Amino acid sequence: MRYVAEGVPWPLERTIGYLSVSHTSWRERGYGGFAVTTQADEPLGEGSLLFIDEAPAIELGYTIATAHTRRGVGTETARELLRFAFETIGAPRVVARTDARNDPSVRILEKLGFREESRRDVHGTPNRFFVCDRA
Repeated sequence: MRYVAEGVPWPLERTIGYLSVSHTSWRERGYGGFAVTTQADEPLGEGSLLFIDEAPAIELGYTIATAHTRRGVGTETARELLRFAFETIGAPRVVARTDARNDPSVRILEKLGFREESRRDVHGTPNRFFVCDRA
């Protein structure tokens, strides 16, 4: 997970905060964080759909464990999250962002129909911001 938190696991407090936000989102909006697993429930990563007030839109996010990258897991995860956002939630627009150096993630987003909207630093890290509108 080279491009998430500088490749260092989150501290417990940040993890608890994320899980709390996801739990609240599920309770209030009907979507939030998802576990990404094999059919045998082996953990591969996580995905999320969270409403971003500043956008305002649903933000798609995913993190795949390094041992499982470059196998299509990221693409499948992002594709299913996008399908869920459009078909189940009825979102008119989904946004995503990635570390500007994360070329594989940029390719996944572009392959799924996202277009780059802007570039800016987030906490000192260059990020690329993408948007995908429901067809």
